[in-house]
Amino acid sequence: MKVQSVFVNYKNAQVSFKSDSKFQDKNNQKPELFLDEFQISNQKTKENFLDTVKSVFKPKKSPTLGQQIDDAVNDAIKLIKGKVKLYNGYASNYNSLANLYNKIGKKSGFKQFVPCDSGNDKRLVFGDFDDETSLPKVINKISMADNMQIQTRYEFLDGTNLISVEDRTRNITALMQNGNLIAISEKDNDGKNICEYVLTKEGYLYCEKEIQQNKTYKPRSVFEYNKKNPKACRYIVLNANNKYSVYALNDKKMWQKTETLDEIEV
Repeated sequence: MKVQSVFVNYKNAQVSFKSDSKFQDKNNQKPELFLDEFQISNQKTKENFLDTVKSVFKPKKSPTLGQQIDDAVNDAIKLIKGKVKLYNGYASNYNSLANLYNKIGKKSGFKQFVPCDSGNDKRLVFGDFDDETSLPKVINKISMADNMQIQTRYEFLDGTNLISVEDRTRNITALMQNGNLIAISEKDNDGKNICEYVLTKEGYLYCEKEIQQNKTYKPRSVFEYNKKNPKACRYIVLNANNKYSVYALNDKKMWQKTETLDEIEV
């Protein structure tokens, strides 16, 4: 399986699929397999007093498999959207700090090791300068208390229009264009898992991967978000059988399994 960095083809981001079977009967999938697939714990719904009284006289119906699928996918996508919102917050902060560090550098005549925090611990180190903008191509934020280790590296690929940020305190690498987040990659502390976000023409692509023995990353889940057409959104997740289950919205706007795939490329 070929795995590409989100910073290589972020403008034409897409997911391709290889399948050995078309549509699969959703009734063949057992509820317990589905719950294992999403690792969802049972959650009690909040009820008001009237609903509680009614429940004494009218027993509740057990949720159908379709409802369980819909709830589970909705929960997973809710978490993803929260992560994407957080990523956009990071990008906004990185963009503001990049502009601020340029102002601090300009005010000091781009003197090296300029303090950039109230504690006087973090310093700025400026790299080569762009002939057109007279601004540094690279700004490193270092920690004096940590043997001058680089904490954050800002690289200006097209002046301040295109900025790449490597945040080593969060294991995050981000790419921003005109202040907007284009792509972001986040690794865990062990480097075994990675989350990737890529802006697309239709919306965005979010993927979670885990590292394999051959040092490649295997997708665990993928969410394709289409801003204009909700029915074009798809959620693909690695199930207990080590195959990918694909879920899409039906006419009732419920998430329904459509097919099973052997592998996907992201």
